[in-house]
Amino acid sequence: MQLEDKIQIALTKRIKHDYPKIEFFHIPNGKRRNIVDAVTLKAMGVKAGVPDLYFPELHLWLELKAIKSRKLTIEQKEFLERRQKNGDKIIIAHGLEDAVTKLIPHLEDRVDSETIEPIPDE
Repeated sequence: MQLEDKIQIALTKRIKHDYPKIEFFHIPNGKRRNIVDAVTLKAMGVKAGVPDLYFPELHLWLELKAIKSRKLTIEQKEFLERRQKNGDKIIIAHGLEDAVTKLIPHLEDRVDSETIEPIPDE
């Protein structure tokens, strides 16, 4: 398991524990795969440059880098620029502490500011 994976798992555990009602998910792009899986996933819509985590209620994308020296790929930069122009929030974090510092205020704002209305049964 790579360092970035370990950091993301630690971040995910913390969010699930501290903010259990906040919905988010991981987009499994960027992993090394065999050619058959890679071709299949690309045909299914996997796209280079999509960040690691998405928080739909917050319209927030989080790209996690394990260390400061890791830069965004061209595809990541272009994707994030398009999302930002669309009004989405973007966080680029280097390590667990940076991710927590940048993300927690957004999660706190969501928890404090809104009551989610249930979807009515039809």
